[in-house]
Amino acid sequence: MEPHEIDQENSRLRVEFENRKRVLEKKADQEKKRIEELTAVKNELEKIKAQHDDLMTRYTDISRQLRLLR
Repeated sequence: MEPHEIDQENSRLRVEFENRKRVLEKKADQEKKRIEELTAVKNELEKIKAQHDDLMTRYTDISRQLRLLR
């Protein structure tokens, strides 16, 4: 291979590398955003579960008290 051919091939490979790198960086950013969204949903579900558990505890306590009153 001639030096100019090597330079051309090197340039072509550099452009190909940069294009692939850009695509992968974009995908990585999208994945990071998705992880953030899913984490927010998970946190919200944990709050709802805690509220549910609290309500069930209250229900159990009230049911016990009602049974004692009967």
